[in-house]
Amino acid sequence: MTKALLHLNKRDLLTVLIIVLGASGLGTVSGLQSAPPSTSDSLGESPTNSSNVGTATTSVAITNVPVATTPPYEPGFIQTSDKEQTFAAWKAINDRPRTKMKWTGNTSDCDPGTTTQGFKEDVLARVKWFRAMAGVDTNISLNLESSRLAQEAALVMKANNDLSHKPTSSWGCFTDDAYEGANRSNLSLGRYGVASIDGYMEDRGSNNLSVGHRRWILDPTLAEIGTGDTNYSNALFVVNENTRESYTTREADGFVMWPPRGYVPRATVFPRWSISHPKADFSQAKVKVEFQGRTEIFNDPYSDSDGIGNLSTLVFEWIRPSKGTGSVVVTVSGIELDGTIRTVTYEVRPFG
Repeated sequence: MTKALLHLNKRDLLTVLIIVLGASGLGTVSGLQSAPPSTSDSLGESPTNSSNVGTATTSVAITNVPVATTPPYEPGFIQTSDKEQTFAAWKAINDRPRTKMKWTGNTSDCDPGTTTQGFKEDVLARVKWFRAMAGVDTNISLNLESSRLAQEAALVMKANNDLSHKPTSSWGCFTDDAYEGANRSNLSLGRYGVASIDGYMEDRGSNNLSVGHRRWILDPTLAEIGTGDTNYSNALFVVNENTRESYTTREADGFVMWPPRGYVPRATVFPRWSISHPKADFSQAKVKVEFQGRTEIFNDPYSDSDGIGNLSTLVFEWIRPSKGTGSVVVTVSGIELDGTIRTVTYEVRPFG
């Protein structure tokens, strides 16, 4: 089972493509299908938006987090060193009352329709939860125009039962606005709404080694998103001109990991582990994983500095620890940053 990531060149505005079949809404994924060869085999350059990268600073810890349906992590970060706070945030996002989508469109008339504002806000809340866990700025908002363009794109993907960031006029229900939305969005077929966000963060499949969908969601410069949904597709508008020039991160040096340091719900510890930074060079880095007294070394992990999501990234694949098996210590050495060689060590504590 695979899914595909499409990289476009610098003249284009988006690099990420996900196909998820066999699930809908919040259902369990029963199958994944890769993109057609014409897209999955295309590996062009990715946009970097390097001029929009801000300066990272350290955040202040959140205290007195309530167990409630309102996400307790706004406007700051979840302090994942605190198990009670992390569990409260996980419970809150899952206990959050879900709003019905009530999609008003249809493919027979090529009507993109719309979805309820509450449904869009549920998608935004899920994005914010992942960002709060990863320790990047959660002060992002929904852009109505971006959502309108994303809605046009979602309709075209459903109408053609296919995905492309560059649909042509031969596609059913094609419009210039649908092209614009597709070119700037993460795209999902088979999942929609909140479930599509989990799929983007997992980013599995042989064509997704760079975890591009995840990087756009965790982009520290991200200031706003748009979301468009049908009952079979999602377009998450993530490539914007309106980005933040400065931002905060929980990690003092500005690194962004998934899974992050500290306590993490086991269900979100996906097989692909990543560490990112807007300015780091991971090309000579190595990874050491320590678990249950055993050590595994990754001498040549995947890395790139393509700037997807305004982040350079290193990725390695490792198992999801079973319940009750303890924590995982990750050491990434040989990172070049600001003219020096850095080593980052962090401990991941899965729970649940």
